[in-house]
Amino acid sequence: MRAASGFALILLWALVWSRPMVQRLPVDNSWPLLLGFVLAYWLGRPWRLRATPAKPTAPLLALGVILFAFGLLGELLVLAAIGWTLLLVGWVARYCEGPRHRGAWAMLPLFSFPWIATDFTALGWQFRLSGAWIAEGLFTALGFSIHREGTLLDIQGLPVAIEPACAGMNLLPALLLTGAAVGYLFLAGQSRFWLFIGLLVPLAWLANTLRICVITAVALTWGSQFASGFFHTWGALLVLGIMFGACIGLAKVLRPALKSAHFA
Repeated sequence: MRAASGFALILLWALVWSRPMVQRLPVDNSWPLLLGFVLAYWLGRPWRLRATPAKPTAPLLALGVILFAFGLLGELLVLAAIGWTLLLVGWVARYCEGPRHRGAWAMLPLFSFPWIATDFTALGWQFRLSGAWIAEGLFTALGFSIHREGTLLDIQGLPVAIEPACAGMNLLPALLLTGAAVGYLFLAGQSRFWLFIGLLVPLAWLANTLRICVITAVALTWGSQFASGFFHTWGALLVLGIMFGACIGLAKVLRPALKSAHFA
């Protein structure tokens, strides 16, 4: 039964990843997230199988099946991902003695599906629009002549377009996934783990806005060709690294407060 149900989970996972809504995504929006399943396995160690399976959690499994079915039928990857994650947690709870903090651990497989890119495209537009607005205010305060129409900026005659590549749809999933790993290491089993997870979205917005402003400054200094080429890619990685460090700093700030409040 354990092997059969585990194989069924793998088949359901493959079914999600074979859906057209996932296959249509650019490779860099989806496949890098598979690293999250590796992190989930690594952080969940040691994996010890129960000698006798525990009683299945029927409500959890039923909710997982319902959400998974609705997600596939309605082409809503976020529901399918939540449903599959609930089924995985139910399987782990029945057949394994770990991981200790399954609720926090479950965020890793949940964030390993590309549901932000498929279901929350409007969020990308808001990231771009708000980033353009912040850039307009910043460079106006610095004394530049600037005109903005939506996500199009004209700074001192230099056109700067905040294109979909600057929407943060790669940055946000990566930050959520790495942030969940950091949160699990530092805050698992503590109530403010969920506060930490909630803060990852505004942190991702801040990272993306910082990226837009830096790329705009680089375009003004060294030209748009340099800003849209080599620096566009490596600058994004640099910002992601900075935000990863900020995640660790935030987790460390929250952890002592939790200990003093006797939540640990």
